[in-house]
Amino acid sequence: MTENANLFGEMFRNLSQLLYISLAGNALTDIPFDIFKSDSRAEIIDLSSNLITNLSFETRYLKHLRLLNLTGNVIKSIDAAYLKTFDHVSLLLKQNPLSCSRCDSFAFIHWLFTSESTKKYLSELKCENENSEQVYVRKGIVDNLKEICNRQNIIIISSIACSFAIILVLVVVLTVRRYLRQRKYKLEMEDRVALIRQGAEPYTFVVFLSYSSNDDDFINDYVHNPLNVHLQSVIGEERDLVCEGDRNFQLGRSIPEQVSILLKKSSVVVVLLTDNYSLSVHCRNEIDQAFMLEKPIVLMIKDHVDTDLMTPNIRDLYETKTRILWIRENETYALKTSWDNVCTSIVELAGNK
Repeated sequence: MTENANLFGEMFRNLSQLLYISLAGNALTDIPFDIFKSDSRAEIIDLSSNLITNLSFETRYLKHLRLLNLTGNVIKSIDAAYLKTFDHVSLLLKQNPLSCSRCDSFAFIHWLFTSESTKKYLSELKCENENSEQVYVRKGIVDNLKEICNRQNIIIISSIACSFAIILVLVVVLTVRRYLRQRKYKLEMEDRVALIRQGAEPYTFVVFLSYSSNDDDFINDYVHNPLNVHLQSVIGEERDLVCEGDRNFQLGRSIPEQVSILLKKSSVVVVLLTDNYSLSVHCRNEIDQAFMLEKPIVLMIKDHVDTDLMTPNIRDLYETKTRILWIRENETYALKTSWDNVCTSIVELAGNK
């Protein structure tokens, strides 16, 4: 059948005067779409005792068709598009496993009761209900199918409603969590700012600047004043919020002692990491004290640095922590981020250990 589908479809092409066509008892599973294209005069078509599951052939050519025999096939339902075609055709559907257990059969079962095509033979038809029982097609079947359809609609609506409710709950939960996080962050920032304004240790200064004396020019030209001014703006204070050795040491005192005093008064240590810094004994002592005091440390990088020159602690910071980066533009330097971001990040770290 499959191998000769084209030939089978042309079987009646030159037989345009046929009134009766029988393909009964041929174990056919499908009827070619245009097989009856030339048979506009056909009045009776017998497709009984086959294995047809659905109707797929064109019917608009069959202007004079009076009876279509589909007895003894395996049809469960007929598509709604075909039903209108058979409104004035007697349709024989006995001995088919008609279905009356699914909502998608409603249009077909309803049509059986309203169409003249099956009225004469309706009392002989059986269908399979929800319980897999063969029952005669009666008026109550339509009501049962309506109930099945309503039940499915309720399930669909309930599923949609539940899904919507779950999504709504998730949105509310996420919104609340986001609000609570933002509020917590805001309160923590307000607490830090309040402590800094009070000026007690370790909030006398927000930042302790640690750098090599060989990098004085860079600190003076690009770092100290901009950092101090932006911190003053964020905190709302006019006092100096950035300290460093040469500006804030008490004269004539021990350098390690003065470094320790300033570190204890400062919330965060910002290190300008250069090869000069890595090679400096004084700089290494400063950062070692910062580690001992468990101060938050932020690295600032302006040029390539040699990791082989770094102490293990500094190398670990360099490889694992985010840092302030400068980029060289012609003969000058520019921050890769903004001072606002730098200062906000520093205030977030203030008080952390």
